[in-house]
Amino acid sequence: MEVFRPVPLHFRFNKKIKHNTLVGAESNRRYASLTLMHSPKNGKKKNYLLKKNPSLKDNRKSYLENRIRCFDKTTYGVSRPKLQISNFEDREYILNKFRKFTH
Repeated sequence: MEVFRPVPLHFRFNKKIKHNTLVGAESNRRYASLTLMHSPKNGKKKNYLLKKNPSLKDNRKSYLENRIRCFDKTTYGVSRPKLQISNFEDREYILNKFRKFTH
């Protein structure tokens, strides 16, 4: 069984799904992340509306997918430091989601 450990929250571009993702946990081979998007729904499931867009240059509404997805580390690009979760409520929601995932 694969064991994931928490890592500091950071954004990376996922080449497989072609979206920025918020990484919050990792194993030896894979990252666990939430996908950043501009759609309020992903299929039939509602996404989490962020209070503030992580990109300072973009004023569109941003959402995080409500499920944590795991991909090989090779599918991720370099870190995207210009994207930041700046709202306290958003940060707490995300950290709690990753805490539940890693325990």
